[in-house]
Amino acid sequence: MCLFSWKRKNRSNSIVVGMEKEIRKSFGKSSDEVIRKFKEYSKGDEWVSHKKVLSAIVKLSKGSPEKVDEYLKMAKTDPRDVVIIADES
Repeated sequence: MCLFSWKRKNRSNSIVVGMEKEIRKSFGKSSDEVIRKFKEYSKGDEWVSHKKVLSAIVKLSKGSPEKVDEYLKMAKTDPRDVVIIADES
């Protein structure tokens, strides 16, 4: 594994950790599951792990872990869609 990939992987995990308070507030008991999903989906995808994309997913999911899956899949296809929908709502 090259050094660049290692740094990017750690960066995405640190963004998720940095959002932990927001995630716990929105998802309560399901927070650990949501954090795990964010970390899993963020692996190898610089755009999905961007704080603006993850914040949009938290906002749109409205506390539903099932919605997190839906918006993570959407973000994998095109993260701009998730951000635009969140900005419009």
